[in-house]
Amino acid sequence: MIALVLTGSLAENEFYRITSLLTPQSRGPLWEKYFIAKHDCKKVHKNDGRGDIQKDGKFYEFKASGFNQDGGLNIVQIRLWHDCDYIIQSISSEGAVTFVLSHEEMKREANLLSAQVAHGTKEVTAEKKFIELRLTVKKDSDDWNRWINKYQNSHFHDS
Repeated sequence: MIALVLTGSLAENEFYRITSLLTPQSRGPLWEKYFIAKHDCKKVHKNDGRGDIQKDGKFYEFKASGFNQDGGLNIVQIRLWHDCDYIIQSISSEGAVTFVLSHEEMKREANLLSAQVAHGTKEVTAEKKFIELRLTVKKDSDDWNRWINKYQNSHFHDS
């Protein structure tokens, strides 16, 4: 299906609409593979602790969120101990909005948006050094507008 989009046989928004029917665990890796192919990136080995993608010598953690009932951008498994920047996509039937944040910007946003522990309770995670976070950016909010103005299309262009 990715090849169909890359060759123009399937519109990108149709690809996102069709794949939205899959579970998040299935569509997330598919959206990542499409992003890698579209932007000529390289996949990073998961044990390297450098994110998911490499492009022009930079490393990025890739996160995609889409077709949520609340219309928000839900980002989970944020690993701030990884040495990388972040590519975040908000996907809808209109296509993808891509945000690029540096590592420091993601740390600031996690604080500003009161990121929560993604897995487990505060008591269970209190002693752990490596805690995955989650955060939400509601569409049409001041936070969403800040993300649009500060982070949208820094390096990668949407079609």
